[in-house]
Order: sequence, then structure tokens, then C-alpha cells
Amino acid sequence: IPFPVRSSSAYALRCRGDSMKPRIKDGEFVIVDPEHDAIPGDEVLVKAMDGRVMVKELLYIRDDTVHLLSVNESHGKLSLHLSEIDCMHYVAAITKRSMWKND
Repeated sequence: IPFPVRSSSAYALRCRGDSMKPRIKDGEFVIVDPEHDAIPGDEVLVKAMDGRVMVKELLYIRDDTVHLLSVNESHGKLSLHLSEIDCMHYVAAITKRSMWKND
């Protein structure tokens, strides 16, 4: 996906599901910049140690626990201890499915 980012380690992932709808729709892409620090209110990609990969809104981190929110209220809040998280990366942008260039 062509997208201007400063980080050479940036990557894109296609999102599946409705936990972030209407902000991120099923099949849209997120541009992820692992070198950029996330702050509360930012979307983040979280890979849990159990293999789950999700995009959520970072609410806050307190007492070694990361508190996350799905935009879709039917999915609610999620709290993970830092030991349960393999990585958490900043989501720099959300792009439409039409941005995919399969050359």
C-alpha cells in the first residue's frame, strides 16, 4: 500500500471484524508505524502473547495494565497486563480497500 511514512519499518494490515466500526470497516487497512509512540486516544495494533491481533483505541496504561477500547460499543473495553502483550504499535492511518495495489 503506497503511503507516506517516515519509518522504514512501517507496514500495513487488512482489518477483519467489526470491533472498530464505524471508525475502521471490515476489509480496510491500517498503516502501522512501530517507531512512533502511541498516546491515549490513539489507535494501536496489539499482538497478544496468545496470538490475538487487534486494533483498538489506547485508553491508558496504569499499574502495568493496558486499557483498550473498541469503537463499537458492543465489543466494550479490554484490559491486558503488559506480560500478555507481545507488541503494541501506533496506527498512523486508516486506508480504504482500494489502496491495495496487487502488482
